[in-house]
Amino acid sequence: PNRKEYQITAAGHAELRRWLTTPLAFEQPRHSWLIQIFFSQVSSNEEIAALLEIRMEHIRARLRSFRGEVQSGLNQDATPIGVERAQRLWQMTLDYGLDYYDFELAWHEKALARVRTLPPSPQ
Repeated sequence: PNRKEYQITAAGHAELRRWLTTPLAFEQPRHSWLIQIFFSQVSSNEEIAALLEIRMEHIRARLRSFRGEVQSGLNQDATPIGVERAQRLWQMTLDYGLDYYDFELAWHEKALARVRTLPPSPQ
């Protein structure tokens, strides 16, 4: 009641299928925070470390969200649909995000250790 329901047209379904089976262009990632690190030779080690530590907290929060509410929502959404194939594909995309942020957190931990041993800034 009180809601509109839409159905995909045959043409829309055909376009969706075409898009789903067409390889997308390879995207070059851009990370503004990494550009900051690249040009931080004038920053102190403490300033660089602070940037990394703040980003690490954001990454940890994202991981908690992915492992908690996002995983729970995925599980809840998949159960009523009853489509194991869809659930597995959704899980694959979530696993990508988890692996991505696990890698990024590990990289930040190594980078933070390296920053703490850098020679002083030439200010």
